[in-house]
Amino acid sequence: MTNEVKLMFKEAFGIDAKDDSYIGFMGTPVVDPIVFGRGLYRTQFNDVESFEYFNLPVTSIVDFDRAKIQNATPIDEGRQGSVTESYGFENWQVTIRGFCLSDPAQKQGFVTAKLQEQQLVAWDGIMGPFDVFGSPFKIRKIDCLIITKITFDTLRGKPGVRPFTIHAIGEEPYELYL
Repeated sequence: MTNEVKLMFKEAFGIDAKDDSYIGFMGTPVVDPIVFGRGLYRTQFNDVESFEYFNLPVTSIVDFDRAKIQNATPIDEGRQGSVTESYGFENWQVTIRGFCLSDPAQKQGFVTAKLQEQQLVAWDGIMGPFDVFGSPFKIRKIDCLIITKITFDTLRGKPGVRPFTIHAIGEEPYELYL
């Protein structure tokens, strides 16, 4: 965990993140926590809203997928094979899965599954990229996410547990100076 992320955790949540983990409310280590960054973000209907840091539920895990941009040209004259040209990489496809569940130790006051789900729905309303923190993102040089799809499922007999899946695109922000 970088010093920047440790400082952000200390400032936003009062958590002293010494390593790549901290102890969650169930007494287990939370490895590689995921945090959406605060800022002013454009939402639906071109409104600009202020968002504070949001520490995703401690059950969250993240998957990454990225393909190369390639072109294969077949070899003529009866030979087998092709010539492959590589041009770079596509953006990271990010999938975050987890459960919204009661967390009495949630530092931001989102202690119920319903409040956490409402917060995720608010973040889904952002129409562009927003900052993301966590060591899996730093390793891949992903500074921002754009949510493309979010789903909430229901577990029969578990009204206080809401599984969610976030599909997003990882971005490296580029600034243009005119």
